[in-house]
Amino acid sequence: MDVHFRTDELRECAADVNKATKAFGRAVGRKYQERVSFLMEIESTREIPSSWRFHPLRRDREGQFAIDLNKDKGVRLIMTFPKPGLLRVQEVNTDHYD
Repeated sequence: MDVHFRTDELRECAADVNKATKAFGRAVGRKYQERVSFLMEIESTREIPSSWRFHPLRRDREGQFAIDLNKDKGVRLIMTFPKPGLLRVQEVNTDHYD
């Protein structure tokens, strides 16, 4: 899947574990990097493990999707799919809209 990033910081964190852990903390930073690397390798969202809780968001986040980065703390990776085969990483957040 072709992965784009909303910000340079998100792109840099995906490429550098030190930047990711500094930005998100050790556990979330490493998981962010693992998840994004995996997403870059897949061809379809059907390949996303169910344990990641991939799901569409609702209300003012309609059109966005989330996967868990840290379920206990409610940290999620928010993404969109502007066109088939393209995933855009929007943010890492703790807001729950679903």
